[in-house]
Amino acid sequence: LLARLVAVEEHDLVTNAATRAAIETGKVAEVGGAGANVEPLLEVNPDLIFTVSTGNPVYDNHPKLQEVGLPVALVADYLEVSPLGRAEWLKYIALFFNQEAAATEQFSQVAERYYALAAQVSAVDERPTVYTGILRGDSWSMAGGQGYLARFLADAGADYLWAGEGGTASMPLSFETVYERAAEADFWLPNTTTFHSISDVLAQNERYGDFAAVQNGQVYNNTGSLSEFGGNDYWQTGIANPD
Repeated sequence: LLARLVAVEEHDLVTNAATRAAIETGKVAEVGGAGANVEPLLEVNPDLIFTVSTGNPVYDNHPKLQEVGLPVALVADYLEVSPLGRAEWLKYIALFFNQEAAATEQFSQVAERYYALAAQVSAVDERPTVYTGILRGDSWSMAGGQGYLARFLADAGADYLWAGEGGTASMPLSFETVYERAAEADFWLPNTTTFHSISDVLAQNERYGDFAAVQNGQVYNNTGSLSEFGGNDYWQTGIANPD
């Protein structure tokens, strides 16, 4: 459906090659994000705008868009607590283009592959221990134990050290709290675009070097596919293909 796409929030965030080509040829406009005025969208005059609803007026654009008569459909895939739940939103988007059958078939194939992979590790006795996040200021932002990433790690056969704790949102923890539990953990998944090497990790805070995962080089980040402008494909193709 790329031919139907007439605008995106930020050009630099896009990683898909075909979409980038459309951007380069001027077929896809850039209209700005939170707090943007509506003039660019009025110029594009789209039949439909997909926009995220957070409940926070600082970030939500849809009231302003609706005031000027622009047609809006709200997306809230980020609230899903499972990888397949997020991927299944393709069915919602498909409804607006009469592509329900194709979307259902595509999602069924993704789900089948996902469940098959999860089944391979469902009965393993020894699960590698994992922790996530990084220090942000004075707090360590740890993925909520009932959220998307916790479910992903469980399905992948990992022992997430904060599984079941907190809710779906990130938990602010002290460095000492994280170190006490995760000092000897097998793997660390920082999930930040600022780390590309162990050197980057230690440059940000030398205390990271006290963790066994850092000492053993068992740190894995979600930056394997970035655009030249910093767009992260983990949150694009990755969300649509959790398998």
